[in-house]
Amino acid sequence: ARTLGYLILKAPSDSGRSVVSREILFVPRGAYDKLAELAEYWIDRLIRCFKYAKGHIPVSSSERPSFDGSQRMLDDLLREPPGRGTAKQKALVRDQYRCVLTGASDATSFENIPGVAQSANIRVAPAQLAHILPESMNENLHDPKKHEWATSVWTVLNRFAGVDVKQELDEVDIHNLSNVMTMCNTEHAAFNNLMIRFEATGQPNEYKVCARHALYINQCPPKITFTTTDPANYPVPSPRYLAIHAACALVSHLSGTGEYIDKMEREREFTTVLASDGGSAPLLERLLSLASVPR
Repeated sequence: ARTLGYLILKAPSDSGRSVVSREILFVPRGAYDKLAELAEYWIDRLIRCFKYAKGHIPVSSSERPSFDGSQRMLDDLLREPPGRGTAKQKALVRDQYRCVLTGASDATSFENIPGVAQSANIRVAPAQLAHILPESMNENLHDPKKHEWATSVWTVLNRFAGVDVKQELDEVDIHNLSNVMTMCNTEHAAFNNLMIRFEATGQPNEYKVCARHALYINQCPPKITFTTTDPANYPVPSPRYLAIHAACALVSHLSGTGEYIDKMEREREFTTVLASDGGSAPLLERLLSLASVPR
C-alpha cells in the first residue's frame, strides 16, 4: 500500500496519478491480497526495471573512433549508425569528455585527445555510458517472454508518465543522446540503483543533484546544468526521462520498496535450501514471481 501511495504522490504527471488511483479504487474493499498483487505488478515493471538494469558494457576497440580531436572525427560520428558505441562517443563529445556529476575527465580521452589533457583540472577516471531509461527494456526482444515483459513495461511507463517508449526509444534508439549521459563508475552504479537522482529546478536544463544519502554525492556539485553547442545533433538529456527516473528513485526510497527488492535479491543469491517447516514459503512464492521477470 505504501508503494501505491507514493506512486500517486510522486508520479511525474497528473494522468499518472489518476491511473494509479483508479487501479486502487478497482480493488474490492478488504481485498488486501489483490492490493498486494497490484503493488507487486508496479514494482516489477517500474522500480525493479530501473534498479536491476544492466550496467556497463565495455566498448570494444572496434567501436572506438581514432582520437585526434579533429572535425573529421566529429563528422564521422554523425555519419555512424546508431548504437551503444557511437552513443558513448557522442555523449563524451557533448559532455566535454567529463562525468556530468563529478567533472572528472574520461581516462581514455585524457590519454588520447590533447585538448582533454590540457583542460583536465579535477581528476581522471574511466567514464561509462549511463542510460536514464534502462537499455535492458529494449534488449533481446526476439525472445517471446522478454518481448511480453518489455511490452508490459512500456505500457506501465506510458500510463505512469506519458512516455511512449516503443515510439520514442525503440530498439537502438534507447541509446539516443536524450536518454544517456557520461558518468564515472561509482556515480553510474548509484544512479542505476536509484540512489542518485536529478530534480528539476525550474530553470532550463538545470537540476539539483539529490541522493538517498549525502555520501553518494559528496564529490558532486549541488546543481548541474546540461549544455550543448549543437542541439540538433547532440541534444541534452530529456527532462521527461530524468523526471521519471527521479520519481522512481523517490518511490523506491520513501516506500521502502528499494530495500525490499534488494533484500529479495540477496535472499535469492544466498538461499540454496528451503526450510523444511515451510518457513521459506513466502520467499519461494516471491522468487517464483521474480523468475518470470526477464533480466
